[in-house]
Amino acid sequence: MSFVRYDKVGIWIEIRDNDNIGMHFNEGWFVLERQDGSEWVKVSTLDENSLVGQYAEVPPRENADYAKCNTIARTRYLDQSKLVSGHYRFTKIISGREFQCEFDLEI
Repeated sequence: MSFVRYDKVGIWIEIRDNDNIGMHFNEGWFVLERQDGSEWVKVSTLDENSLVGQYAEVPPRENADYAKCNTIARTRYLDQSKLVSGHYRFTKIISGREFQCEFDLEI
């Protein structure tokens, strides 16, 4: 996963499957945290039961070595008081495994 951009809709993250076997995930669920010293402060407001049943499936791509898509950490699911410039960690469960990416964000 890698950071793409931040806009009024939210924080855009690219998910890339370099094995090109396809993937599935809950389209809306994510955890976003901001680093505060040595601690991570949760910025997202979703819990484990949020957005049940909104699954996306990305099939393998023909004539390509990878499959990819974008996912969004939507601003409506973020604690705006904690969303400031800094270092962030985005977590998402993809095909049953947890993946993370870290990035810097200028607000």
